[in-house]
Amino acid sequence: MVRNPELDTDKQNEQIEEFVSKKVDGIFVNPIDSKKLSSLESARKAGIPVIAIDASVNNTDLIDCVINLWRKKPHACVWDKSHISLDIYLEK
Repeated sequence: MVRNPELDTDKQNEQIEEFVSKKVDGIFVNPIDSKKLSSLESARKAGIPVIAIDASVNNTDLIDCVINLWRKKPHACVWDKSHISLDIYLEK
């Protein structure tokens, strides 16, 4: 399932709550506002892993990792709860 919150934080929270109610296996989210994703608490309580894309959230206890794909050379920079950063360069 893919949802577009159209830069609306309230809509993004509603969509995450929808995913939680459908008991998805995991949620990938690109946070619009790192301070306003209260719905991540529901995902955490439901035991659903959350991966943030290109931005973290203020309460990092609510996410499992962050993947950044914004550098000039395509790569994935993974941050996890142990604060380990791993750069993975994507080569053709």
